[in-house]
Amino acid sequence: MSDMTTCEIENLIALLHSTHKLLSRGYSRRRPGKWLFEFNEQLTRIIGQLHDWRYPARRSHLDYLDLLRSLIDVLSTVVERSRLQTGNYVSHFASWAVSAERLRQMESQNHRLQRQIEQLEADVAAQRTENDRLRLQATLRPVTATAEVPAKRITVQSDISQAVLAIMAQTGLTRSWRIIEKTLLSGAASNRGSVQNALTALTQAELLQDFQWQGRKQGWKPAGGRERRLVVLSERGRLWYQQAFERESVQEELHAEFVRRHDSVAHAVGILEAADHLRAAGYQVDIHPAPLLAGDARWGRRSEPDLMASMDGSRWPVEVQREVHERRNEQWGKTLEIEGRLLLILFSEDKCDKQLALLQQARRRGALPAGEIKLSSLEAMESATWHWLTP
Repeated sequence: MSDMTTCEIENLIALLHSTHKLLSRGYSRRRPGKWLFEFNEQLTRIIGQLHDWRYPARRSHLDYLDLLRSLIDVLSTVVERSRLQTGNYVSHFASWAVSAERLRQMESQNHRLQRQIEQLEADVAAQRTENDRLRLQATLRPVTATAEVPAKRITVQSDISQAVLAIMAQTGLTRSWRIIEKTLLSGAASNRGSVQNALTALTQAELLQDFQWQGRKQGWKPAGGRERRLVVLSERGRLWYQQAFERESVQEELHAEFVRRHDSVAHAVGILEAADHLRAAGYQVDIHPAPLLAGDARWGRRSEPDLMASMDGSRWPVEVQREVHERRNEQWGKTLEIEGRLLLILFSEDKCDKQLALLQQARRRGALPAGEIKLSSLEAMESATWHWLTP
C-alpha cells in the first residue's frame, strides 16, 4: 500500500506513459472522440500525483487510497480502449498495414494493465479492512491507564485488558466468547488464550465479575460441552472506564428487562446469539420487535416473536427455542396466519431434528396453516456450512 517504493512508482509512471503512447498512436488515423481528451486530462493529473509520490515524506495514508481508486478507473479505461483498439487493428489489418509486432505489443500491454488493476483492487480492499481495524482500535485506546476508584488506585497497563474493558463498556457485551472475538478483531491480541488470561486477570482485579441473576452465577451453553462464561463490568470497572476514557459505559446486553421478557437467562442469550448469526448471514435483525397483530383488531390474534429478521424485502418472524413441544404448534400457527413465514432456531441439532419431525406430522394432518417455515439450530449456525431446513 502506502509503502510502495520510489522505484515501483517510477515504473508505474513509465507504464502509463507507454500505454498512453500506444493508445494515442492507435487512434491517430481516426477521430478519437471526446473520451480521449478527457482521459488525457485525468491521466496527466494522476501522473502528476505519482511524480509527487516518489518522495516518501509526501505520502499520506488516506490520500494514497484515493489515488489508488482513481488509478483503477484510469487503468480500466486504458484496458477497455486498448482491447477495442486491438480488435480494430485485427479487423482492419490490411487497410491499416499494422505490423504483427504492434499487435503483440498492445496485447502484452493490455495484459500487464489488467494484472495491475487486479492488484490495485486487492490493495484497496485490504486497505479498507485495515482502516476498519484501525478505527476500531482507536476507540479502544484510553486517555489514561490509571483511575481512582473507591479506596483504591488502579492502573491497567495491558493493552489487551484495556481493549477488553473498552469493548465491554462500549458494546454492552456480556458473552465472553463474543468479547474474545471482538478483541481479536481489534488487533489488540493475536490469540484467544491471551484474551482469556486478560479476562481472568481483570476478574482478580475486581474490574469484572460473573453475571448473576436472582443471586446466582449464570453461564450458557447451546448444547453439550463446557458452560460458557457470562461476565459484566463491576462497579470498579465502570469507574475505571469512565475516568480512563472520559465517557460513560452503555447498558449491558443482558439487562434485567431483556431477561425478564424472555423468561430466562439461557433463552435471552440464545436470542442474542441467533441475532448475531442471522446478521452474519446477511439479515437485518430487530431484537425488540413489535407484536404481530391479525388485521387492525385490537383484540385479534396476536404473536410476539423473539426477533424480526429482514432480507430482500421479506420479513421473517424468528422464534428461538430450547425445548421441543407439540403444543407450540398453535403459537407457530398464529405467526403463519399473520405473517405467512417463520424462522425457527433451536439450541441443538438434536432438538432441531425433533422439531422438524413434529412440524412434518402437523403439516400432514393439516394442523398448521399455509406458510413458509425454515429451521436451524445455534449449534449448526456456529459452523461455516449451516443451512435452513424446511418441513
